[in-house]
Amino acid sequence: MTQRSETGQRVQAWYKTKAWQRLRARQLKRHPYCQCPHHKNQKVVADTVDHITPHRGDRNLFWDPKNLQSMLKECHDRFKQSQESGGAGFLAGCDERGWPLSGDHEWHEREA
Repeated sequence: MTQRSETGQRVQAWYKTKAWQRLRARQLKRHPYCQCPHHKNQKVVADTVDHITPHRGDRNLFWDPKNLQSMLKECHDRFKQSQESGGAGFLAGCDERGWPLSGDHEWHEREA
């Protein structure tokens, strides 16, 4: 087994602990709405807890409550993970509201 897969298994085990479930529940109680820039100033109920700075197996980053944000699962899966894997994500090339700078982006149709 490689070091990377051992780390991955260890991290996956963290998500199954009662300590993580408590931390996750506390985060969603304190910040019940999606904190992604797309939902800024909207009350969209979050259902996922995201690590702001990817922990990549770092125990301190994983368990740090200041490194957590509440998100809608769709936002986390589509945008945050895309950003972390080197994709454009929604944070690159966006204004202060989180809207894409490109005027022909599909989100701008919703804004009108």
